[in-house]
Amino acid sequence: MSAEAMAALRGVMIEGFALDEARLFLDTHPGDAAAQGFYAQAQAAYAAAEEAYAAQYGPLRIDDPAAAGSGWVCAPWPWETEG
Repeated sequence: MSAEAMAALRGVMIEGFALDEARLFLDTHPGDAAAQGFYAQAQAAYAAAEEAYAAQYGPLRIDDPAAAGSGWVCAPWPWETEG
């Protein structure tokens, strides 16, 4: 995997972490309006990061509509491409 792809994937993972943490916080503080706003922003940021990654490098999840016909099953596994 190229350095650019790794950086993009790291961005998706960072946004996913923020989203998960916000969700956990809201489990115990459901009425916190600031946390709800942050959660909405985190959802949007995660969706944007995931969409940007998928547009450049392919889908991350098999249930992504972009995965249909993408060769998801036929693509080599990461350890099969490393030299």
